[in-house]
Amino acid sequence: VQTQKVEVVSSNPTNDSTIKLKVTGVGWPWMKIGFNPNCQDGEWEIFSYEKTLTLPASQFNREVLISVMFSDRDSADSICYVTSVTHDNKGPEIVLKRYPAPSIEEGAAPEIEYQITDVSGVHSAICGLNGVQKSCPAGGPHVVSMTALPEGSYDFLISAVDSLGNRSQAN
Repeated sequence: VQTQKVEVVSSNPTNDSTIKLKVTGVGWPWMKIGFNPNCQDGEWEIFSYEKTLTLPASQFNREVLISVMFSDRDSADSICYVTSVTHDNKGPEIVLKRYPAPSIEEGAAPEIEYQITDVSGVHSAICGLNGVQKSCPAGGPHVVSMTALPEGSYDFLISAVDSLGNRSQAN
């Protein structure tokens, strides 16, 4: 019986560009590994129970589909096996969709609209105005409405950390 199973052994999600795979089963002397969900890419190589795969830069910061196909000595191919791993080596994406001018008129009640996303999930986010900080929700879009402020210049800052510890900020 020719059966196979392909598993990602590395942490998932990961910020490492090197992924370890474990292949179980018997009966196939050849295999190819690629990133097309239909096994239309990759190069044929000798079967191995363990494989270290280096992700190309085009697969960074996204859910990566890893496809594996096997072939026997008569060139009969197996079905296409697909597994996935989430790669993330950059901080959350923070988009300031709407923000007030750097200088606010007396009595103005400014609003800021933002969105925070990350492929591996946002662990925490902090919003701050002139150094006063508090937790703010990820996802979005979210609108922060401020009470009437005296005339002056203000700094609004958002910082976020994803589930792998990658950080980013915007102001």
